[in-house]
Amino acid sequence: MRNLIAILLLVPTSLFSQYKVTIILDSIPAQTNSESIFISGNFNNWQPDDPNTILSKNPMGKFTKEFNEVSGGEYEFKFTLGSQETVECKADGSDIPNRKLLLTSDTVIHLSVAAWKTAKKNSALIIPGNDIPVINALPYIAVAEKLLRRNIFMQHGSIHYHDIKV
Repeated sequence: MRNLIAILLLVPTSLFSQYKVTIILDSIPAQTNSESIFISGNFNNWQPDDPNTILSKNPMGKFTKEFNEVSGGEYEFKFTLGSQETVECKADGSDIPNRKLLLTSDTVIHLSVAAWKTAKKNSALIIPGNDIPVINALPYIAVAEKLLRRNIFMQHGSIHYHDIKV
């Protein structure tokens, strides 16, 4: 019995504790055209569209999610728009490392998403504040026997395009 008590005293109590975790997305790309943002991580086998991890908009327009009775430990996660193809990324489109949380007490986390990957192979990124190509649906077209690359993009709420000779 003494040995059992001694072993229990050596085990961190955070492994047995249950905590409340609140996640608040302070900013997301302005062009986010989804009302559903999910959290995918090692706690749900990286399921990108888990209905138990969907964030909801609060009265201030920020996406939030509250988890109750979460066991202490280390968690890794990313935000998605419902698929691994629409996972968060850096503003330049490159991958970001998994976000990490070492949970040892009730926690409120404020985070931001710079950009989203897009599910369409020929599409550009959704990046806030930049007038960048948003569609490359017809990357190459032939006009009067000349090959052109057409970049279609959104600028100030209007769709524009530029043809570039190849």
